[in-house]
Amino acid sequence: MDNTIILIVVGVIVGLVIGFIIAKTIEKNNASKLIKNAKKSAAAILKRSQKVKVKP
Repeated sequence: MDNTIILIVVGVIVGLVIGFIIAKTIEKNNASKLIKNAKKSAAAILKRSQKVKVKP
């Protein structure tokens, strides 16, 4: 009986740790994609601003 409870508790803890690791990995990938897209957008804006001449 005691072994069963211990195994269940250990299984739950391991499951939580694995879930946490997966969530952090997905979050990191999403943040990386967001930064990559922001850099592309910034580069496009800079190119357009260099082509347009501002009249005073």
